[in-house]
Amino acid sequence: MEAIRDYLGCGTLVPKGPNSSVITYSVYSRKICAGSCSRSLMRIPWPSRKREDYETFREIVQKLDRKEHLSDPVSVKW
Repeated sequence: MEAIRDYLGCGTLVPKGPNSSVITYSVYSRKICAGSCSRSLMRIPWPSRKREDYETFREIVQKLDRKEHLSDPVSVKW
């Protein structure tokens, strides 16, 4: 996990709980997600499904960065 954080150049590692052996990696800055972190993640050869998930996440971050979420709501099909 430390190697991933160092490779991306951002983020924090935090234990999930006081008695947990699980560590979570988090990036809280949308600016970092849209910038250097995003460029680094695009270079990783993801398995196909993970790549699709990441591209969806990246598109959402970019739309938030452009403040598209503040425009008129889009009709949602349920």
